[in-house]
Amino acid sequence: MTPLRATTSVDIPGPPTSRTLAEYRALRTDGLSWVEARRAQYGDIFALRPPLARVAPLFVFACSPSAVRSALPDPATFPKDSPGYEEMATSLGDGLLTSQGERWKAQRRTLQPLFTRKRVAAYGDAFVDAASSVVADWPTDGRVDLDRQMQLVSLRSVSATLFGTDVTDQVEPIVEAVDTVSALLVKRGTSPIRLPRWAPVPDNLRRRAAEEELTVRIDDLVRGARTSGVQTDDLVSLLVHATDPETGERLSDVDIREQALVHFVAGYDTTSTAMTFTLHLLGHHKDWQDRIREEVRGVAGDRPLTTDDVAGLEVTRRCVDEALRLHPSAYVTSRSTTADTELDGHPIPRGTVVATSFHALHRNPGAWDDPSRFDPDRFLPERVAERDAYAYLPFGGGPRACIGSHFALLEATLGIATIVAAREVTTRPVRVPVTLGVTQRPSAPVGAEVRAV
Repeated sequence: MTPLRATTSVDIPGPPTSRTLAEYRALRTDGLSWVEARRAQYGDIFALRPPLARVAPLFVFACSPSAVRSALPDPATFPKDSPGYEEMATSLGDGLLTSQGERWKAQRRTLQPLFTRKRVAAYGDAFVDAASSVVADWPTDGRVDLDRQMQLVSLRSVSATLFGTDVTDQVEPIVEAVDTVSALLVKRGTSPIRLPRWAPVPDNLRRRAAEEELTVRIDDLVRGARTSGVQTDDLVSLLVHATDPETGERLSDVDIREQALVHFVAGYDTTSTAMTFTLHLLGHHKDWQDRIREEVRGVAGDRPLTTDDVAGLEVTRRCVDEALRLHPSAYVTSRSTTADTELDGHPIPRGTVVATSFHALHRNPGAWDDPSRFDPDRFLPERVAERDAYAYLPFGGGPRACIGSHFALLEATLGIATIVAAREVTTRPVRVPVTLGVTQRPSAPVGAEVRAV
């Protein structure tokens, strides 16, 4: 980890050091609201100063497009070397999400062919089948929990695309273990002082047990793909046979497990949350729901959707984009600075942890008109062209942008279109409570009335 610098950088606005511990508690209680409130109070760049400068780093939150443009495309000055990523690497392995330098470059070269548009397009039928099978079990006039139902859609999708068969029963315990690890690593990553991982405290013991569960279960699923001797189109089989185009090197068993785990989290967690929030918003914006239904009928009539139809699902995609703006599944990323630098004119000392809040960025009133309003027309091509490209980053930005963005958007677009074509969804315009781990997730059922159309 980058050596800490003994400074509190008084030039950066933010809460006084006397309030640091109270601010940390508020951050961990409701982090999204905390960042929005502090941004409104102190501006787009603000600091959370450590209680002891030599023990914990200075945290700086960047919430403007210009600051994010300075940080994310510069991995030399802003590497993924923050406490949050250090914790993720320890729990989830040194996969594409957390690796650095030459190791990351080699992984990216090896995995890029697995995520081309042509390759991902082959998964479209699996996404439609997953959504169709789940919505077919809904009542024709009744109530469902959107969060749980979208989890089922994503679980069936990830089973088919990652493991090549329906392993939903085997995947459910992995979900529970990921949830445990996710919550605990964020808790440690945002703590001003971290106990050693070996300390026999309850959080460490729970985390260690969940990590062991993940290792055993993912290894079992990977072993089945490796020993079959048959190369299929599921991602695990492709990982088993993938090679670095420059060196010809293949992935080890540990590499495959780590990549499979990362892609499981990305393919399941982020997409299920995106679809949940999209349906929740559509449930009290019936005009947009009607437009999606009309669009699907115009594109596909009464037949199931296919990947070839996605180009015609422009309204559906705009609704997904707007839901990801208001509720980005990946709500934050962080970096640690390797040298003195600056963001928006503020001096940033070496060793500072810079956190980019995508949630606050997507609601920045300097970049968005009436930012809390649901308006999918923000994503009409002409309006996108006028907007700063770094104002909207649901999959990150710069060279470390998510390799699976097309995969996630294809799954969400086909899933939402399939569901809305079959059911009218009605929700109340209330705030959905969330829990913050590696991603944000609803922390309570997201109720909806559904009716056959």
